[in-house]
Amino acid sequence: MGDKNMSRNRAFVTGILATCGLVVPCTAQDSLPFSYTVETFQHEDDDDVRAFVLKLEQPFLAEEFEKNNYLRLKALDKNSFLIYPRETRFQQKHAEFYGRLRGDGKAMLQLSYETISENPDGSRKVINRQRQIEVDVPTEAQGPETIYSSWAKFQNRHFADLLEYSPGESFFEYLLLQSKHRYGVTPPSLARLMPNKDASEEGLYRLFSSGLELQQSLQRNSLRAGAPQGDLTIHISQVPEPKIESLNYKELLDEKAKAGELPKPHAVADLIPEDQYLLQFNSFNGANNLRTSFEEWLEPLWRLFSEDARDHHLWSKYESQLLIDFANLEPLFKNGQVQNLALTGSDFFVAEGTDLTVVLKTDGSDAVATQITKWVEQLKAQQPELQDREFNYRGLKIQARYTADRKISSFVVQHEDWIVISNSHVGIRRIIDTLQHQLPALGAAEDYRYATVLLPPPLTSLRTVTSIVRTRSCDTCSAPHSKWENVAASKALTIL
Repeated sequence: MGDKNMSRNRAFVTGILATCGLVVPCTAQDSLPFSYTVETFQHEDDDDVRAFVLKLEQPFLAEEFEKNNYLRLKALDKNSFLIYPRETRFQQKHAEFYGRLRGDGKAMLQLSYETISENPDGSRKVINRQRQIEVDVPTEAQGPETIYSSWAKFQNRHFADLLEYSPGESFFEYLLLQSKHRYGVTPPSLARLMPNKDASEEGLYRLFSSGLELQQSLQRNSLRAGAPQGDLTIHISQVPEPKIESLNYKELLDEKAKAGELPKPHAVADLIPEDQYLLQFNSFNGANNLRTSFEEWLEPLWRLFSEDARDHHLWSKYESQLLIDFANLEPLFKNGQVQNLALTGSDFFVAEGTDLTVVLKTDGSDAVATQITKWVEQLKAQQPELQDREFNYRGLKIQARYTADRKISSFVVQHEDWIVISNSHVGIRRIIDTLQHQLPALGAAEDYRYATVLLPPPLTSLRTVTSIVRTRSCDTCSAPHSKWENVAASKALTIL
């Protein structure tokens, strides 16, 4: 499995080696899913002051479906030494290693990239890719001096970490104090790295007297300390939201059930996370009417009230990003191969950029998947830089097509009779999480279910009907409930 992944990744790997001011392409056997450059420095007055930096740039998607990734760089000969950091990870698609150089000729380095992802059955998969990198040891003054100073900062950070682990080790403190004189780089404050004062005093009491018991009885530290903050044991992501008065939808549903009125949720609502909106079309005409209204009314109104008054061509941009030819969906609707279409996302900032997910209900045939593949192949001929990759997430295969600038960003997953296409890797994973019951579904939300009791989805497509689709519960509603007050904060639309 690992060999297949490596061969698949090899198609889009590009490595760049920059030494002595020259940029040299890497050889074809490179199997790392990111590009890299190497820059070197030699001081004009001191030939022994030589350093290098290895810069790694990762495509925006390369790590999105990996649970963890680790980067390590080690020297294979004596021409390179003191490489920092010892281990790192990609941060905002970027990572760097710094080291010193000596001797003549070339320095050999080995870069390791260890990733932990998923197999199709959901089990853990570990892949360790390695690549040997040659660095020409400079023989004359060259390169920016910031390479050397950055290396010194990383070394200071390394010694500071060691000093925190071993606060009694004066050698690490000595190395940090020498940083300003030897490298011209100010070390971190040693006061921050020194042992806790209270701990030192406690040790002295134990060593020289029985005053520790006296100190505890007098509570000297407590008297001079400020108000205790308490233990910070709750992560900010787990802090509960404030409780705001809302309608008791469970009681309202029970009242309707006693009257014989039951919820009639949309089938697609079981795929949608409960905190997203849902817009469903039961026919191509309904979807086409929305597109016409969007292009003829909404976009002109947007330009009228905006400062720049530009035409953003939003509909065509999202079509291109999702790799969907909207016009060619019409014959699929007429043939019954697509039975309905739904749109979902987390917000309505369509001009600024938003996550948009298209959900297609099919007849179970491969016609829609074949049509999507045909669109992709046509685009590949026009844009060779388009990446086509596969990922496994929670046992489902995600087909990812994208470009580095994200003008194309399409993630497709098929589940039973549903085909889901999203422009966001987070959005597609939220859909899968909902399918796997890891996130609460919109179809189970009590306020949404109550809304479908009041305005149930129509069963026929003889006319255009407006119904409700909900994103968030009306947490700010406190007025007595009525048919419209209950759904005032809901975003709900079903168009036939």
